Amino acid sequence: MRKLLALGVLLVAGCATQTQQPQLNQQGFDPQEAAKTRLSLGLTYLKNGNFKQAKFNLDKALQFAPEMADGHLSMGYYYQLVGEDIAARQSYQKAMQLAPNNPDIANSFGAYLCQAGDYQGAQTYFIRAIENPNYIRVAESYENLALCAQNAGKPTDAINYLQNALKHEPGRSKSVTLLIQLLLEQQRWQEADDILSQYEKVGTVNANILWFRTQIEQGLGNAEKAQAYGNMLVQMYPQHPNAGAYLNSLKQAAAEPVERKPVPLTEILAKEQAQPDVETNDTEDAAAQELSQQNNVHIVSKNENLYRISLKYNVRLQSLIEWNNLPASGEVKQGQVIRLTPPEQ
Repeated sequence: MRKLLALGVLLVAGCATQTQQPQLNQQGFDPQEAAKTRLSLGLTYLKNGNFKQAKFNLDKALQFAPEMADGHLSMGYYYQLVGEDIAARQSYQKAMQLAPNNPDIANSFGAYLCQAGDYQGAQTYFIRAIENPNYIRVAESYENLALCAQNAGKPTDAINYLQNALKHEPGRSKSVTLLIQLLLEQQRWQEADDILSQYEKVGTVNANILWFRTQIEQGLGNAEKAQAYGNMLVQMYPQHPNAGAYLNSLKQAAAEPVERKPVPLTEILAKEQAQPDVETNDTEDAAAQELSQQNNVHIVSKNENLYRISLKYNVRLQSLIEWNNLPASGEVKQGQVIRLTPPEQ
């Protein structure tokens, strides 16, 4: 598979060290608690790659509590890891039989079925998890569904599922990245632009975002703007593979050389000032413009982030952070004055 799904086995392995087997007829013995202890210990061994001890403790857990759905779920995960597909499916099915309304088990079974190549079966169990009113990881299951659809050669389904994931969790970066990649593959430039513009309001700048911007603007026919974003990508992330991809694209384009002077991003974005990305009041706009012209500073508007400011003035994001003593995350607040030039020594 191109990408791994979140398996959703949510049991947390503890640090139990008990090795002696308690007796079922021992006074005060609680088989359910003993099963939980064995289950926790088994998952710890499984996490550490000790499959022999993992199987031993999972078997003991099911011996103490044969009807424990989590025990069968964990056993299914064990069999999945060791490649026993028939046993894995049977264990997952048993877990679902014992807890048919457990959305976490449904999500885990869906992830297993997807990895086994059963797209329709996986879809059934992912949807079962999503439709459970008590399920809180809806965005995760939609993302899993999208990955499964993508691997099954159904990109349209994948796009729809990713859009649903973002409705539940707008800032989910993995879903945004996957969705934009799929939209670019289908040359749906404007949709990709809309998605990225929304994400930029809450996300942080990185090499993927700049590379997406470069491709989107190129696809929309904005060659100068694409070049400006590409130049920023190379300037800010010179060692990143995306920077290499951009430089390679320039080499390919050089087959038909055209003399073209690089246009600063400042000039390009200045043409769009009549339609600002965010709403601000007239007082803030006037003050920001006046201060920017006179003192080389910028006043942060509502919903604006440092990434957008760096693009607007064609200044490196890291430089703005250093010049203004900002946190590494680049967090800014409305009304904050941002220096656009180095402080005087």
